Parts: sequence; C-alpha cells; structure tokens
Amino acid sequence: MKKLPALLKALAICQALTFAASAWAADLAVIQIAPLSGVNGGVGWHMELGAQVAFDEVNAAGGINGRKIRLVTVDEAPLRVVEQARELAQRENAVALFGMVGASSFANVVQSQLPSALQLPMVAVNSSAPAVHRIDDPYVFVTRPGVVDELDTVFRHLATVRTPKVALLVVDDAEGEDVVSAAQDRARAAGIELVSVTRHLANSAQVDEAAAKILSVPHHAVVIASNTAAVAYFCKLYRRSGGTGQIVALSSAEATQLAAVVGKEAARGVLISQVVPNPRDKRSLLMREFATAYAKFGQADVMPTLIMTEGYIGARVLIEGLQRSGASPTGATLARA
Repeated sequence: MKKLPALLKALAICQALTFAASAWAADLAVIQIAPLSGVNGGVGWHMELGAQVAFDEVNAAGGINGRKIRLVTVDEAPLRVVEQARELAQRENAVALFGMVGASSFANVVQSQLPSALQLPMVAVNSSAPAVHRIDDPYVFVTRPGVVDELDTVFRHLATVRTPKVALLVVDDAEGEDVVSAAQDRARAAGIELVSVTRHLANSAQVDEAAAKILSVPHHAVVIASNTAAVAYFCKLYRRSGGTGQIVALSSAEATQLAAVVGKEAARGVLISQVVPNPRDKRSLLMREFATAYAKFGQADVMPTLIMTEGYIGARVLIEGLQRSGASPTGATLARA
C-alpha cells in the first residue's frame, strides 16, 4: 500500500506527458531552413520574423480550425540542406517548408524530389533567380517576382533618365550567370550598353577587385546583384575611390540593413529594386494590416524591413492555403488548396 502514492504520481506524470504530446501534435508545424548567420543571415532571420508575426496574428484569432501554427526555424547547413529538410519535416510532421533563401539550397531540395516524396509544399522562396521561376513542380509556390522582371524595370528606368552605359556586378556562381544572361537581354531591349560584367566570390563581401575593375571603365551606373554586405562594402569603396555613377542594387540587398551597415551618407542615392510594398506605406491595406500585426507581435526595438514584409506576405499566402485545406490540413491538402 505504501507504493500507491508513488504509482499515482507516476500515472499523473504519464497523463501529463500524454496530454502535452497530444497538444504538440495538434499544432500545424511549418518548418524553415534558412541562413541565420553569415552574409545572408539577416535575410533568413528577417524572413522568419515577418512570418512569425503573421502566424502569431492568426494564432491569436484562434488558429486554423482551433489549431495553432508553429514555426520551427533552423540555421541552414548548405552541404546538408536536403537531410535537414527531411529530418525536420519527419520529426515535426510538417505541413510546409517555408522561406528558404537562395537558389542553390532550393535547387538541391527540389532535385532530391523531397517535396513530392513527403508531400511537403515549399512556399515563399526568397530568390529571384530564373532557375527558381522555371521550376514546374506542384509542390513549389513562389511568391516574389523573378530577376528578369526586376532587371526589366531597372533598365527601363535607367533608359528613361538617360543612363546609357552600365556596369554589372554579380556573384560568381550559377545564379550570377543567370543574372548576366537576363541583364544582357533586358539591357539590349532598353537600348543600354553593358560596358562591364564583373563577378565577385560567392557567399562573401569580397568586392575590392570588382570595384577597381568597374572604376577603370567609363560608365554612368552600376547594377549590383548580390547580398547586402557586398553591396554595402562596394558602396564604400566606390565612393571613397571617386566613383560617381548611379548605384542600383537588386532586391537581394535589403535597404534598411544597407543603411545600417554602410551609413546613411554612403547609402544616400543608392536605388534598390523593390519586390514587395514598403512596410511604411499606409495607403496599402496589406501594409496597414502588417503594421498593426507588427505593433502587437513584432520586435519593438527593430523597424520592419522589406524582407520582413516578404516573410509576412509569404506567410499570409500559406495561411490562406491552410484555411482552404479542410478540417485537418496536411501537406497534400495544402498543395491542392
């Protein structure tokens, strides 16, 4: 009889654990594998933060049929991103893979056929690479425009303001070569001469040689398709060395972070291609909703950025899909919805 209290205590603990496991299983897990460190770490973290605001917003309103959305984010290990995705999706019983950053990791996951094998939709990839937009896969859902659209807008603008000679700086990888091909096509269509195409080491901000090469060629503007750190360092070197051309960065660089890294003076006059609404534009209903949600669930000491806005919009698309996925959403029902 003396053992009864201990037995009852053990039963109570088992009951509590069973209840906790059931509650955990009732969540709708969304997984994110993105860089949280290195030159693209800010992009991954801002995508996560913007998405979390949207998920907190819907969870506070009761979730999806009473089930809360739980975002699980891990730092990307580029050489084993497929294994990370598989392990995380199976462990969390995930309904979606959200907010990957860059074309390379995305391509590895798609080529592994993991999304279709696990019925795991990929939503809101942070990449404008043509390779991402060429994918024809029923489990891939892209929520941003492609680099061809960005470059078309950039070169048409430069033509309008009579900027006929343009230098191009890209990352030295497959994605960079796609940008070069698209830029040559769109520049030709706009009547602009690409006087220089320069590359810098991938996953780095090493642009010293690139800046020197571009400065040696007569030009009116420099178009850059690279990460925020590389753009920031280039701006410093270019201006310090007497460069006077218009600098235009594509959306792979983040405007708010650029100003913080390079300083307001060096960032002054730099144009950045924008693929989402400005989070401070209150004329947009979506941005008013984002501002309200961010005030409640965002980080008070961090201003909303364009990448956070992209994360929020991608998450809203995902939420809409889950709401249309029936009483018990799964990856398969989400893809169909």
